[in-house]
Order: sequence, then C-alpha cells, then structure tokens
Amino acid sequence: MSSSPWGQIDHVEKIFCGVSSVSTPSHGGLRISRSWAEKNLTKEALAEASDWDNNYFWYEEDCDWAIPVFEHPEIDLKNVESAKKTLSCSHIPYLYKRDLWDLIDVEFLKREIERNSRYAKDYEPYTNNWNRMVERNTLYNEILEELQLEED
Repeated sequence: MSSSPWGQIDHVEKIFCGVSSVSTPSHGGLRISRSWAEKNLTKEALAEASDWDNNYFWYEEDCDWAIPVFEHPEIDLKNVESAKKTLSCSHIPYLYKRDLWDLIDVEFLKREIERNSRYAKDYEPYTNNWNRMVERNTLYNEILEELQLEED
C-alpha cells in the first residue's frame, strides 16, 4: 500500500504481523490490518480508528496511536505510560465507554468543557462545527457528572 489517510507513504516499519507504523512527508501513525484489529481490539477501539480503506484501521500519530498501544502494549512497550497520559486528555469518550474512569483527567475535562463553550460562541448556531462542540460538551458534562457521583 502506497497511500494513507495522511498522503503518500514514504516509510513503513513492520512492528509485527498485522501492525505497522507508517509515515508520510507530513504525518503518520499506525496501520493495523482489519483481520488483526477485529480479533484483538475492542469495538470501542475500532470505532475510534479511521477506516480510510477496507483493509486497514488507521490510528494517527498525535493521539489515536494511544488506543491500540493501551489495549496491546506489545505494540510499543516503551510508550505504554505515555499512551495512558495521551488517552486521559484526548480520548475521554473512549475511556468512559470502556469504564476506565480512573484514567480520565477530571481537571482537563473541566477545562475542555469551558474551552468548547467559548469556541461554540465563535460558530454560527446549528452549523457542523457548532453542533460538534455542543455534542462534545453534552457528552463531557454527562461524564463529569457521573465521575463526580462516583466520588460521593
């Protein structure tokens, strides 16, 4: 495969059968074969991937990579703790759906709710960006409420 969701692939490093790291001139991430992913990753992890083509699930290098590494540390043993930290700030709904509430950074969640509320004001109501901000904040507020109930 010479193409990825991020453009033309210029380097592929096979991690093990079914899992590779790919890079392009501008970005990169993990390329996981559909057969390996469907056998080894949770439905929540599959839902977070880009299924840009029918043969692979793609996890970009900034945040999404942390999901398969968290679920299968053997993908990148030296970055498991970094994966947990990345998830705590970038994939709160994933953690919530997996009942991994103890990994959610509550202070970060509160800041995100505040930030999204400010950003939503910058968009025309009922446009795609505005809807996305409102939906995200609705979910974040539900998660925060449940986390606070758990503390009581």
